[in-house]
Amino acid sequence: MQNFIAAGVDAIVVNPLDTSATQAMIDAVSAAGVPLVFVNRQPINVDTLPDNQAFVSSDERESGTLQTQEVCRLLKEQGVTEAKIVVMQGELSNQAAVQRTQDIQDVIATLDCAFMQIVEEQTANRNRT
Repeated sequence: MQNFIAAGVDAIVVNPLDTSATQAMIDAVSAAGVPLVFVNRQPINVDTLPDNQAFVSSDERESGTLQTQEVCRLLKEQGVTEAKIVVMQGELSNQAAVQRTQDIQDVIATLDCAFMQIVEEQTANRNRT
């Protein structure tokens, strides 16, 4: 961020690797008055971003809920009455991974999908193997 600010850029667009590190980015860019846009990964203080800063991404609550409801529907359609579920998480420093895991838990906690039981949650760091 400091290099971009020193170079006199008009704005910065960033996809942070670690969302817990976004406060330092926000502070540095705010002090310089440079507009900042976070993409994909939610900054730690998304609800209190300065006026010249923004966050653009999909709604993880909606997508995590929809994906789990669909799994539930498909299993029920196949006549499954008891299902053991393994949750492969993305990087735990990524707000999307944390939110989607919570969405999975919330959907499974509903009466409609209570036949599903999470037996393991483990980070896969976005690696399918």
